[in-house]
Amino acid sequence: MYFAAPAFVNPPGDLGRELWRADNSGSAQLIVDVIPGSQSSSPVPIGTVSGKLLLVVRAADPARGRELWVSDGTGAGTQPLSPLGTSSSLPVIVNGRAYFSKGPVGEPLEIWGTDGTGAGTLSLMNFSREPAGGGPWFEDSMASP
Repeated sequence: MYFAAPAFVNPPGDLGRELWRADNSGSAQLIVDVIPGSQSSSPVPIGTVSGKLLLVVRAADPARGRELWVSDGTGAGTQPLSPLGTSSSLPVIVNGRAYFSKGPVGEPLEIWGTDGTGAGTLSLMNFSREPAGGGPWFEDSMASP
């Protein structure tokens, strides 16, 4: 079981809200401290893709907004997959792939898909945010899953 929590085994203030793993014995282990110190990455577990946990975290650099990460349950196997920026949707998982939107405010919105690997994380299409007629405006197709 994965969960986000502040440090409860260390003195208060040592860690912010980070990603933990619990087993059936009742013990918990910190998987990764994305933002070292008392700052929180506030991870949001989304689900599994290709046998790995997909999660959204707050980036260490506030200007970067949020990031999509993937974890195999170990510190070494937990890594960033894609920046999401400050204007993005939470991923949804459909048929073993996760889909999400991202893009700076005022610029085209991109729809992305991922299989949980860097090579399998692709921009699928762009939409203008405010076309003359209102609603999403399809601009181009960049890749297919």
